[in-house]
Parts: sequence; structure tokens; C-alpha cells
Amino acid sequence: MELFAVAERGIVRPSNEDAALARREGERCILVVADGMGGGPAGEVASEHVIRAFEVPSGSYDPATYLYGRCADASIAIAAEVLLNPDMKGMASTVAAAVVEGDEVWTGHIGDSRVYLWDDAEPEGQRLRCLTRDHTLGQEALDAGTALPPAARGNLRSRTLTRVLGSSRPECSISGPQLLSPSACVLVVTDGVTGVISDEAIAHILASCRGADLAGAVREAVMALGAPDNFAYAVLDRRELC
Repeated sequence: MELFAVAERGIVRPSNEDAALARREGERCILVVADGMGGGPAGEVASEHVIRAFEVPSGSYDPATYLYGRCADASIAIAAEVLLNPDMKGMASTVAAAVVEGDEVWTGHIGDSRVYLWDDAEPEGQRLRCLTRDHTLGQEALDAGTALPPAARGNLRSRTLTRVLGSSRPECSISGPQLLSPSACVLVVTDGVTGVISDEAIAHILASCRGADLAGAVREAVMALGAPDNFAYAVLDRRELC
């Protein structure tokens, strides 16, 4: 089993507000990404609060309870930081996290960072699944059956977040357990990845690369297309290297 975490400034942005974590804790593996917002140091501080929250050991908590608690604590920490530093008003962060234990994975997320599951054992065309749904105006419109017209799907309003860490009610979405096969791979990403490379490109990378090569290939794909935003991702690859 291979674990990797990468957080990059990208090519355009002057600083990096994204963060990533991948760590083992006994029989558990924990993957987290955070996309801070608020501009300059505020975004960096917000995403760092998320990572610090998930560095706290899970102990005897079940994965779902751990995910919910860590998201709640990160949101409280961000809100408290704003109270202490009013110039950071508006600071917030997304989060996407996965807890893998044995042959199961649980996910928790707020915002538009995502958790993907890849499985070599599934039929072609069904090997990549997104285990999260974006908390954005565009996704909510689709879920409500009032899909935006094609011309509007890429505009800023459709990508506006409806949930963030740092608000009074973070409303973390928890799911799981989802079964994992020995040929599964979990990829957790911020929108600096998904806003640049398509799901089809992600599927091609996961099919073609493993371990450290996989981690490097995601970075290369984003950078090759200009990396206009900060980006972060964490990877757990259960497949044997060959």
C-alpha cells in the first residue's frame, strides 16, 4: 500500500492556500485535502487549521464519528482565528477526507474538493467513481432538476460554494463504508486538480500509473495545462507495483 500527499502553488497564483495530508494510524490510513480561501495568508491559515485537525489521532472513534468531529473542530478553529484576527474576516476552507480501514473507506467533505475511487477490477468505463457531490450552486441545481443551461455551467456563479468550513453550521457530508478491492486506489483532490484536468484524464492516469509514478503524473498533468490555481491531492494505492 502506497501513500502520498502533494500540495502545490501552481504556476499563476503568488502563494499556496491548498494543503494535503496522508498518514497511517495503526490499521487506518487518513487522506485529507483542504482549499483555503480568504486571500493571501488567510487562506493558508484556514487550510492549515484543517490539516492540524486531522493530525489528531482517531483513537477509538469509528471513522464516521472521527470525520464529523475533525471537520467540526476545524471549522471552530477557523472561526476562532477570525475572532482573534478581524482582518481575516471571510477566511474559510473546503475539505475532503477519506479514512481507509481494512477493505473499507469512509468519506467526509464540505465544499467542492472531492474523493475518487478507482478499481482495476471493475468493468471498463466503471472503474472511476466520485464518492462525493460538490456543495456548489451548480450541483444543487442539477440535484433539484433545474440544471443550468450549457452556457452557464462554467460560470463563477455555478461554482459558488454553498458550504465551507468556518461557517456557523459546516454540515459535513459523511458516507461509507464503501468496500475496497485489493486493486483499488483512493484519490482525494481540491478543485485545482478537477478544474484543470477532466475525469477522463484522471481515469487515464489511474489506469496507467501506480505508486509514486501516479502521484507524479497527476502533478505533471495539472502543470502541463498551466496550473492556474493552487492544487492539492492525496493518494492511497492498494495495487502492487509492477
